[in-house]
Amino acid sequence: MINEFVYYLRETDHKEGTIKAYRGALNQFSKWFEGATDKTLTLDEITPADIAAYKRHLMEKSKPATVNKHISAIKALCSWAVTEGHLKINPATEVKQVNLQRQAPKWLDRKEQHKVIRLAEKDGPRNLAVVMLMMKAGLRVDEVCNLRVSDVNISERKGSVTVAYGKGDKWRSVPLNNGTRKAVVKYLEVRDGILDTDSPWLFKTQKAKKMQPRTVQHIMEKYSKEIPGLTAHKLRHTFCHELVKAGVSLDQVAVLAGHMTADGRPNVSTTVIYTRPGEEDLREAVSRLDWE
Repeated sequence: MINEFVYYLRETDHKEGTIKAYRGALNQFSKWFEGATDKTLTLDEITPADIAAYKRHLMEKSKPATVNKHISAIKALCSWAVTEGHLKINPATEVKQVNLQRQAPKWLDRKEQHKVIRLAEKDGPRNLAVVMLMMKAGLRVDEVCNLRVSDVNISERKGSVTVAYGKGDKWRSVPLNNGTRKAVVKYLEVRDGILDTDSPWLFKTQKAKKMQPRTVQHIMEKYSKEIPGLTAHKLRHTFCHELVKAGVSLDQVAVLAGHMTADGRPNVSTTVIYTRPGEEDLREAVSRLDWE
């Protein structure tokens, strides 16, 4: 049952990380089900009471976000089963996820931003260009890896990169500030001299293929030894937060970040999360109540 569902997920182009998470959650549900009911888990054996009981079981030992991930996996399985005709009634319809206070994304403060730039500078022009494109232009990891040389348009006083296939296959042009333009130009000056292979990709490998997301993740893991919790996505969050903090309108931030609706309008409902106070903001607010 789980294998068939996983096969469906792969056939419908779900991300490998999502597939792995769903498989793990469903395997844990199967193990719990057998222990709680003395039966082997099959689709027609699952009842709403089973899912509700499993949710309570998870809540005793897991954080709400983890509980919700498991419930999402079960809901996805049951929805698929109904669509495929394996079930007539969806047993997961009435089971709700745990309500969470939505937290602001994690971003880097100015000191951490300076530190990550210094670390990248020491590693060379490529790493600096990668970091600046994520932290100062808001590109996602996949978007950086998919950049072609032809996507870069830089002159003496201005520059931009074209993200041809962003999340959801959305196209956007992102202006580059002075520091990012300099970093990209410096990388381009040494790019062809480093590798003998010809390639259309901006960040290419020895075999003329494009750089893979795992390479960027390795860079972040290396820098996280000095900046705990650093991730590539945190660099993008920093870009969005700094824009909001600077007073840039949400619709402009949405366009720059690629938060767009299907019909091409700025999706500020996604961007508005960057107006939420972070942990440091909340600590500062509470400290104002001190008498000493």
